[in-house]
Amino acid sequence: MSGNLYITLVRHAKSDWDNDLDDHDRPLNHRGLKDAPMMGKLIGKNLLPPDLVISSSAVRALVTASLVVGETGNQTILIEPDLYHSGVSDFTKVLTKHASNHRHVIVFAHNPGISDFLYYLDSNALLSMPTCAVAHLQVLAPAWDQLTRNCGRLIQYWYPSMLK
Repeated sequence: MSGNLYITLVRHAKSDWDNDLDDHDRPLNHRGLKDAPMMGKLIGKNLLPPDLVISSSAVRALVTASLVVGETGNQTILIEPDLYHSGVSDFTKVLTKHASNHRHVIVFAHNPGISDFLYYLDSNALLSMPTCAVAHLQVLAPAWDQLTRNCGRLIQYWYPSMLK
C-alpha cells in the first residue's frame, strides 16, 4: 500500500509486580488501569482512528490495548506473540506480515524493544518510552514491507505524567 502511512507505538501501562505470576502474565496496577483510558481518550481526540491494532500477547499489553482502544472506538485487537521480548526486526516482521492493507497501525509492546523501534524509525526521536507512552509517527516508506532506518517522522509524543 502506498500513500501516507502512520504508526502509533504504545508501551504497556504500569504493571503490578506484587504477585508471583510469570512475567508474561503480570496485570496492570491501579495507576496503569487509570493511565490507559486517559491515553486512549487523548489518542481518540487527536489522531485518526487506527485501521489495525496489534498487541503483544503479554497480559499487561493486552489490557492496555483493550483500555486504550475502548476509548478510541470498537477495534479488534490482533494478538502477536512475536511482540513480547521483541527487537526491531520483530516489529518490522510483524508489520510486513499484518499491515499491508492498512494505513494507520497502533502497536502495543514493551521496552526496550518499543523504544528501540521508535529510534530506528526516527533517530532524531531520542525519547524514552515510559509506561503508557504514545509515539505517533508518519512513515515515509512506500509500504510496510519497505521500512528502513529513519523512514519515520515523529509527529506526537505523550506520556501520562506530562498530562497530569
